Amino acid sequence: MTKYDPDKTLKVEEDLDNFYLYLQTLEVRYDNFACTLLPCTLDGRVVVWYHNLPLNSIQNWRGFKKVFLENFVEDKTPIILLNELGNLKMEKKKKVKDFNQRFNHILNKFSENTKPYDATTIDYYTFSLLESITRFMKQTVKLSLLRKTCTLL
Repeated sequence: MTKYDPDKTLKVEEDLDNFYLYLQTLEVRYDNFACTLLPCTLDGRVVVWYHNLPLNSIQNWRGFKKVFLENFVEDKTPIILLNELGNLKMEKKKKVKDFNQRFNHILNKFSENTKPYDATTIDYYTFSLLESITRFMKQTVKLSLLRKTCTLL
């Protein structure tokens, strides 16, 4: 089972439900075992949060899930999220991989029915990249189209 890190995924409720379902397939039927086993699946800042909870503050899975979601789910409107995407810029001397993680982190905050269209996402992405990378991408696309055209002739 993969470790949960809220900085890498934002489908928090889905991750918790999958964990609980996984325990049920192992025939773990008691909430206190679920709460005891959960720290083994956590990573990053959520581990620190979990270990700083007051002793005996979590009585059952439902209570844990409520507290967990209050701390790790961001309830932002699609307009705020689009604004965050629009304000995101790739920093000079930073890796594209790091930028992609930041971009996807924001993109994953959208619910399935509020996620922007693919074309809009691509526009936001290319607008946020460094100009040199955008120029390189456009040249690559042009070369690719040229090659396809030449092979058709």
